[in-house]
Amino acid sequence: MFAVLALGTPLGASAQQLAQRVRSSDGVVTFQLHARPGVCGDGSRYIHVGRSYMGQVGRDGFSAPCVAGPVHVRLQVRNGDVERLDAYVGPRAAEGRDLGMVGSAEGTAFLLSIAASADGNAGQKAIMPAVIADSSVVWPALLKIARDRDRPRATRNEASFWLSRLAGASLAGVPNDPTAGEPDTHGAKDEDDEKTNAVFVLSQLSGGRGIEPMLDIARSNPDLKVRNSALFWLGQSGDPRAVDLFESILRR
Repeated sequence: MFAVLALGTPLGASAQQLAQRVRSSDGVVTFQLHARPGVCGDGSRYIHVGRSYMGQVGRDGFSAPCVAGPVHVRLQVRNGDVERLDAYVGPRAAEGRDLGMVGSAEGTAFLLSIAASADGNAGQKAIMPAVIADSSVVWPALLKIARDRDRPRATRNEASFWLSRLAGASLAGVPNDPTAGEPDTHGAKDEDDEKTNAVFVLSQLSGGRGIEPMLDIARSNPDLKVRNSALFWLGQSGDPRAVDLFESILRR
């Protein structure tokens, strides 16, 4: 659960107002954010970010139309606590108390405050909608979350995953764009893909034995595709050395 007024991250005035509006409700509360370019969804089952599909696959696969924005945030609130958080992208009917469209800055700050303070999985679930909200700059807050040992492991790992995406985007010359920076991991077709498959093999070594080689690859390999592959798998590792590397790339 998360008490929206007992925030671990200071909020600006507009985000405080959003927190107050959420806290004053009971039951389902929703609001919407403008989505980044390159983000779409079907409004219920899946979200498409760059080349990644996130969500549930039905019997018909991802056949439902992928519609660009908005980001819908659905919160289950009881006695001022956010007990559950879900996010969707695309066409979706309003439900419960709908607060309407909110600014990216206030919505993102509110979501990241949940991620920085929540003990349950609401913290983990708050990260993605914050990342895919249009124009939001989230990596400084994600660094703090990824390093905060008081946060649940799943929340730290979620922060690390998106940091790896943002670091890869920065290397590709499109900073602050989570739809970029993801490697193509769909099988070997040429020499470069064989190298990315080799990075995957390193990521599967037990006891973290592949971390140092992947860090070296991510730092200096001349092939951007291979570097992004190393960043991607480092983002899955939960290793603090990976977070340090992401920071060094993002601060350039």
